[in-house]
Amino acid sequence: MTGNAVRPHGYVEFGDGAKAEGDWNVWRARGKTFLVEWCDPQRPSASLKRSSEAETIAVFPAGGGRIGFAGASAPVPGRTIAIIPAGAHEIDSDGDGPIILLSPLCPAKPKVAALNDGDYDDATPEGMQVVHAGAVSVDRLQVIPVDRIIPPADKPRLKIVRSATISVSWIEYDGLRDRTKLSPHDHADFEQGSLAIEGAYIHHLRVPWGADATAWRDDLHLKASPRSLCVIPPRMIHTTEGQGEGRHILLDIFAPARADFIAKGWVFNQIAYAAAK
Repeated sequence: MTGNAVRPHGYVEFGDGAKAEGDWNVWRARGKTFLVEWCDPQRPSASLKRSSEAETIAVFPAGGGRIGFAGASAPVPGRTIAIIPAGAHEIDSDGDGPIILLSPLCPAKPKVAALNDGDYDDATPEGMQVVHAGAVSVDRLQVIPVDRIIPPADKPRLKIVRSATISVSWIEYDGLRDRTKLSPHDHADFEQGSLAIEGAYIHHLRVPWGADATAWRDDLHLKASPRSLCVIPPRMIHTTEGQGEGRHILLDIFAPARADFIAKGWVFNQIAYAAAK
């Protein structure tokens, strides 16, 4: 990628390429500043032991489990987003569905053996915001049931929570998305990860024309299955459309946590981070 060209999008399906880790199958994919780990338990009470230098967001989209941290253990119901403090912790599953882990990536850290590491072989900074080690963290476990998250009054489909370094938007609806109310837009200086958990989608992607016509690209209408991650680079115009009947659940992932969402009062658990300063 040279000049002012827009980086190509990324797309990963969590089908082949899993790594067996104890009683789990784990797939890893990434953006430039965040890591997604899709973890499928192979039996009830499967336990995943981890240690991290930053908060981890753990999403339980269907079944529940438990999280152990600092000598204590807390139950986690299904349809919950938990924010786990930095340090050693243990995640147990009831075996009913995946657990999805989101954590920040630092440019100084080594590669994490993600399925799409090759998308980031170059060192192009792209003017992106960076996740920094000084982000204010919360030193207690946060367990937030999705159905208790209050969406913004003017954005009823968005349920937004954050960690110190990542914000996540849980987007859920039944049936087709209204094609007369799509929302094409772009972000000047950060990526977006769109993680399809349930339902089929089309990611509509457009590269704006610049002065260099050799960098122009045709519009792309990318079909996306459940268990997939689309990484949308800065300045790429995008909107996502649910396809078919039934429930659709999509997570939009941003690292660092989106300052505009925080300023508008849209982040459900922002009070925890305001108190931690």
